[in-house]
Amino acid sequence: MLRVVPITTLESLLELKLYWNSLLEKSGTNYIFLTFEWILCWWQHFGKRRELHVLTVWDDETLIGIAPFMIRSNKLLKYVEFIGRGTADYHDFILVKDRTKCMDIIFSYFMQNGNIWDIIDIMLIRDDSPNLVPLYEVLQKYSIRFISNNCYQCPCIYLPQSWDLYEKTLSKNLVNDTRRCLRRLKDLGPYEIIHSGTNDVLDSFFDQHINRWKALGISSKFSNKVYRKFYSNLATIGKERGWFSLSCLVSNGRPISFIYGFIYSGIYSYLFSSYDLSYKYVSPGKILLQDLLLNCIKNRVYIFDFGGGTESYKFQYSNFNRETRDVMVFRDRFSDIIHYTFSSIEKTYLLRSLRKVYKVLKWFFGDKYEKFIIKGNKNADLAF
Repeated sequence: MLRVVPITTLESLLELKLYWNSLLEKSGTNYIFLTFEWILCWWQHFGKRRELHVLTVWDDETLIGIAPFMIRSNKLLKYVEFIGRGTADYHDFILVKDRTKCMDIIFSYFMQNGNIWDIIDIMLIRDDSPNLVPLYEVLQKYSIRFISNNCYQCPCIYLPQSWDLYEKTLSKNLVNDTRRCLRRLKDLGPYEIIHSGTNDVLDSFFDQHINRWKALGISSKFSNKVYRKFYSNLATIGKERGWFSLSCLVSNGRPISFIYGFIYSGIYSYLFSSYDLSYKYVSPGKILLQDLLLNCIKNRVYIFDFGGGTESYKFQYSNFNRETRDVMVFRDRFSDIIHYTFSSIEKTYLLRSLRKVYKVLKWFFGDKYEKFIIKGNKNADLAF
């Protein structure tokens, strides 16, 4: 008989460590972002103002499902969300059998405990998720109001067995441009590319990322001490598991480009990149990315996942896209109205604030500001 057991304390969560990843490997949603290590690390850094509410599904004494949820509250509403929000490219349920029945008992639990939630935000679930259809079926069965929207595309690469096969899929302009950049780099002196996975130079990467985006007037995620510590600790954990990958391009003993990612279950998850602005004319990120792809092929990585983002260079290298969805479930009509009313107010306030900032900067800098904005947008698209 199926039953749901909520996990609401860190001690109870730690007891699942022995079962979590083995269950994940059988689930059909085996993503790095759903591993026990990622979930626990995220909770330890960002869980202070949230309530842990992981739902486990048991068939008698056998664990067959996990919904890695938490509860975030504001003054009016309680949101049930996936742990890992803001750092993961994908979220999902971890279910190994009887998906519809598991989904049914999960939402039956929410229907019986309406006091703990107003909105369930099932964000960034992939279109190819084996849990999406069972989710829709159960929501319709209980006549629960929900809205399903497209989130964003994640460009990806199916990596063939050789670089030559993959290079044939790229545009000639991209291939020739990369070769020109490599010749320019060689003219500067000795260089090397390292894919060691070491985290010894993490601080150099963080600082370079901060400086790169600061030049565009944009705050890097690593300017926030909590995020910086999270990704540093995540790298340490990933290194111990053999998952972490920090690629570095060094010219004349100086690191000029980095790519931060993870290799898990045959998939490379690309998270961050940076480069030294003084080497922009040799496109160091483009050179490093090409060598990283070659290294992935050699190590039999079969999918390179760029994750979310609309940067044009990702689509230049990709050969297929993954779609993600946001399924927002409302307990009642009141929750629906309150959520969208306050979302509209926040957006209106933000737009007004941005317009005021734009007017002040335009008045102060004049035409130079408009040129900077255009230049900034171009630079944001020329990370490679």
